[in-house]
Amino acid sequence: MARTLAAARRHADLSTLLQFMASQPCPCSDGIFSCPRTEPIFRSAIDSYCRAGLLFDAIIAFDNMRKLIDGKPDVAVYNIIIHSFVKFGEYDKALGFYNKLIRDRVRPDVVTFNILINGYCRSSRFGLALEVFKEMRAKGCVPNVVSFNTLIKGFFREGKSEEGVKMAYEMIELGCGVSSATCEILEDGLCREGRLLEACDVLVDFSRKGVLPDGFDCFGLIEMLCGERNVGRGMEVLDELWRNGNAPSLVACTTLIEGLRESGRTEEASKLLERMLKESIVPDSVTYNCTLRDMCDGGRTVEANKLMLLASSKGLHPDCITYNILVSGYTREGRRKEGQVLVDEMLDKEFIPDIATYNSCECYLVLACKLYVMVILGLIATDVSTIKGDLAPVVLSNGYQSRTGDHVRKSAPCVIWKVVKIAWDRGFRKVTVETDSGGKNPDSRLPRTAKSAESCSA
Repeated sequence: MARTLAAARRHADLSTLLQFMASQPCPCSDGIFSCPRTEPIFRSAIDSYCRAGLLFDAIIAFDNMRKLIDGKPDVAVYNIIIHSFVKFGEYDKALGFYNKLIRDRVRPDVVTFNILINGYCRSSRFGLALEVFKEMRAKGCVPNVVSFNTLIKGFFREGKSEEGVKMAYEMIELGCGVSSATCEILEDGLCREGRLLEACDVLVDFSRKGVLPDGFDCFGLIEMLCGERNVGRGMEVLDELWRNGNAPSLVACTTLIEGLRESGRTEEASKLLERMLKESIVPDSVTYNCTLRDMCDGGRTVEANKLMLLASSKGLHPDCITYNILVSGYTREGRRKEGQVLVDEMLDKEFIPDIATYNSCECYLVLACKLYVMVILGLIATDVSTIKGDLAPVVLSNGYQSRTGDHVRKSAPCVIWKVVKIAWDRGFRKVTVETDSGGKNPDSRLPRTAKSAESCSA
């Protein structure tokens, strides 16, 4: 019942119940020893009072509990009340209750000292926090990572960054080990003072010593290095951490790739992307396509194509933009055959190349725009304003005349076949293909109606 009242925050009824328990002996007690459930009941009640800010009621409940139980209360009960005093800014009362704990000959634990250290640091009484830390070690209580992190943060708040870094190394010497929070405190504190390179050195040293935690993300450090145009140092930090077994996060790698690209170091960006893919760190499509574009612009389309194959093996499949980038790159390098192979692959996957892709291949020059409109609207049309219903004529005026001459004459019908078949498979039944030659088809392979397309595609 007491736990139910505490959970429901019915503190008035809870106080009445506790007073009844204090005035009436527990029926399950044998008269010599107190009931073993008395202390847990009062502990839950004290915790409920403290959460609600009823510290006076919590002290009364604590005093009643001491009268009912055998021996000394558990240190956890003292910690609940001390923490509540600190939480509500009653630091002197918190210290007074700690002294009460000592007078009751209860051994304080690491949680007790951490509460006091944190309270003094938050109240800008860092000197008292250090005194508590010294007393903690004098009493034989081993500090944990929370103790050190609180003091390190306090040192940086007081402008004593050197002492903060020294305490971090003291943690390592004592075998406590640094946590991700420790690294973030050091990184943030040093960077706020403009000592970005020193923060890099500290993290790299931790990595070499093998104490850098696995869950630490160096994204913040990489972002600041890129912001200061020091991507070279960022690359060194990332490489050092990676070499020592601290793999960077996807966000950190993506941030560094963008920094390298903005600095014109596209080759290093592509190598980093390749390393990411080999380690199964799959980037987003925007970063991926932008890096491929930089490679193609630099005359490295063959390498970009290999990178696309590697990405596909890791689950990052190319989209229409990826194909367009590679086709344009092959065309600029004079590799039209490779570009044509990619165009055919796009059509096989039901990707419709855009106008730039067709034009870059120097084929389908006039047909490209018409096919693009067809896919966007789900119809085949040359002029959107003349579409009536779902019967859309295509006028292939000069469709067989362009600067590529016979090459287009032989290739265009094949592409039309593929596109019409895609439209047919998607359910567009009323498709008409006409020419400007009096309704006569200049190529017997070109269907005049969707019915012809169906029979031919079959």
